[in-house]
Amino acid sequence: MIRSIPLLLALVPLALASCGEESLSGDLTVRYAFSGVTRTCEAAAVATVRVNLDNEVFEEAPCNLETGITLSGVPAKAYSRMVVQGVSAEGVAVMDNLAGLETDESVEVLGESTQEVPVELSPTPVDVRFSFAVLAADGLPYAQLEDPLVDSFVVSAFEDGAYDLLTYEFVYDALTSVRNVSLPDPNRALRGNDLDALTIDVYARDRTVLAALEFSFVPPGPGRIIDVLLECRGGTCTGSLTGATLVDP
Repeated sequence: MIRSIPLLLALVPLALASCGEESLSGDLTVRYAFSGVTRTCEAAAVATVRVNLDNEVFEEAPCNLETGITLSGVPAKAYSRMVVQGVSAEGVAVMDNLAGLETDESVEVLGESTQEVPVELSPTPVDVRFSFAVLAADGLPYAQLEDPLVDSFVVSAFEDGAYDLLTYEFVYDALTSVRNVSLPDPNRALRGNDLDALTIDVYARDRTVLAALEFSFVPPGPGRIIDVLLECRGGTCTGSLTGATLVDP
């Protein structure tokens, strides 16, 4: 037993070193710029800037293109998702770094060091959310073994009421939720300063058109949320829209 003591003592510094390595941290300065011709925080309508690292590290500071935003004492490791948002005075994320190169979206923080990373912020798209109420002709839910008359909702989004930004079909039977379902926009085509019209064609199971709905509105601006409620009672479908100012088509 006595002979094992030196070995145990020798392992103590290694254990301490291991603990020290796990607690290393560093400072990270994110220097941001705006895409396009926007050169100032005021022109971009950005009041503060937020940084989120893997939902573990958060920081928010007033917008300042000269100094950027510094995160101090960040645990040293690789972060796969760095989200940088420009937030308006109303609390809306109107800019972010998710439209450009994927290299903007990850960072490795090194221990005992100070690093700087550049990112480019672009306007955030509009989030268009749909809620669906598909009922029988009497206004009651369909019976459990009864097939709804509605097959799908085909949504098209437009700029200037004419240029098709995207089209997507919501198949009713495939929906996992009927409340606040976002219109998929992987290419960020729903630009807040351009989007000004939506059309919704409601199809029956025999692919006849039950309703053709149209909404025209003032572009709501980057990062805003538009909510659309669609209700079908039998073959009669209506809709309403909130989150943007409606205008005559």
